[in-house]
Amino acid sequence: MYEDRILNEDLRKKVVSVEEAGALIKSGMTFATSGFAAGYPKAFPQELAAHSKATGVRMLSAVSNSESMDGHIARSDVLGFHGFFQDSRDMRNAVNEGRIDFVDCHLGLLADKIRHGDYGKIDYLVFEALSVDVDGSLAPVCAAGIDDVFLEAADKVIVEINVNYPTILDGFCDFGRDMEKLTSPAVRLGGTHVPCPPEKIAAIFFTDLPPDMASYRPVDDVYKAIGDNIVEVLNSEIAAGRLEKNFTFQSGVGGVANAVLTDLIQSGFKDLRMYSELMTDIAIKSMVDGTISEATTTGISVTGDTFETFINNLDYYKKHLVIRPVDMTNNGELIRRMGVVSMNTIVEGDIYGNVNSSHAMGSHIINGVGGSNDFARHSKLAIFQTPSTARGGAISSIVPMVTHVDNTEHDVDVLVTEQGWADLRGKTPKQRAQLIIDHCAHPDYREALQAYFDEALALCGPCQTPHNLEKALSWHVRFLQTGSMKEKSEA
Repeated sequence: MYEDRILNEDLRKKVVSVEEAGALIKSGMTFATSGFAAGYPKAFPQELAAHSKATGVRMLSAVSNSESMDGHIARSDVLGFHGFFQDSRDMRNAVNEGRIDFVDCHLGLLADKIRHGDYGKIDYLVFEALSVDVDGSLAPVCAAGIDDVFLEAADKVIVEINVNYPTILDGFCDFGRDMEKLTSPAVRLGGTHVPCPPEKIAAIFFTDLPPDMASYRPVDDVYKAIGDNIVEVLNSEIAAGRLEKNFTFQSGVGGVANAVLTDLIQSGFKDLRMYSELMTDIAIKSMVDGTISEATTTGISVTGDTFETFINNLDYYKKHLVIRPVDMTNNGELIRRMGVVSMNTIVEGDIYGNVNSSHAMGSHIINGVGGSNDFARHSKLAIFQTPSTARGGAISSIVPMVTHVDNTEHDVDVLVTEQGWADLRGKTPKQRAQLIIDHCAHPDYREALQAYFDEALALCGPCQTPHNLEKALSWHVRFLQTGSMKEKSEA
């Protein structure tokens, strides 16, 4: 049963059960995982959670976002540390309850930090593979992440071969790093597998767990309005001659991002290029209809229906889509070279343009910073978007001061909500504040924001960035105390 999945005869002798593979992880060890929102091990974390007696184990993963990988192990007593971006409710709760230590990191810097040893020794890399080649090299599944860097850094490799993935998925990844030759997203640099010396493989086991499929919130009226406003921004840039019609863009994930992509399709954009760390349903589908002509990504995270579309059109996608390591997709030089328009969703933004994308009320991690800073700092145009309110209107997403800063005002070009958009380029802090209040804030909070700004101006006089520090975070305090940012008279 191994012949088509393990092409090296000697390595077939290293086939073990998942229980035997899991027993290799001892207390205090560090293991890394392959993948990036796809291509991550599924049976291995579940085995650790169910049967391992180890404690204080450290797990490193570029992006983990599933029940299979994070959910089970977060509910166990095995894990003591996790890095980096995560999107699992149970993992998030474990971190915010102090049961698991968590470290966040700009994804574009992650490979270099691993190379430098910033996170210590890695005992094992657990790698989900389609197959193992004669020379030991590993065929990834729909993601590249920092698989090659993790493999170089790890002492040993445990290979999880998932036979639920057809081997025809092989060939999408490109681990080439000759950046000078990368002139457009679909250019291939060479190297579809991750090199791995056969002697480095400690164990191989098989699983037939079904692929985890993503789920996304449907586009509602608020998301649609945000999408419409972003399309308006893009059209104004094209009309002004600052942006070509077939521009290159990056988009984050989630309902707002899907709404933006849906609007691009419905607005008749064609032959766009995508240079992004993750591709979701709408992006994959829009490659077939011609909205996107070519794309670079480091992972594909789609729903079941879209995955079937992907499988049925593999020859087409292999000509137009390349999966690269995250330190290539999120590389500042390449982002500038491609002239990328970045579009990322935030939790909150303040009246001066600083944005928070990772923490609730400044203290509780949601997912992580991801790659938004990688793109915003180097993009041709950096757009950040958010609904103007949350929690049924109890929270204003436009506030006097954000409780956590992921991207500073210097990296935010345009701020968009369903209410409108503010072009912050070339504006002073005071000009930015008035634009954001007038165009982005929800009407229920606009008067209070104006009152705060006016009071800060009176208090600070001719200062550069007016604030009333006694009241700057009072909105968040009020929410924590009463369940709403509104004053009692407003509620």
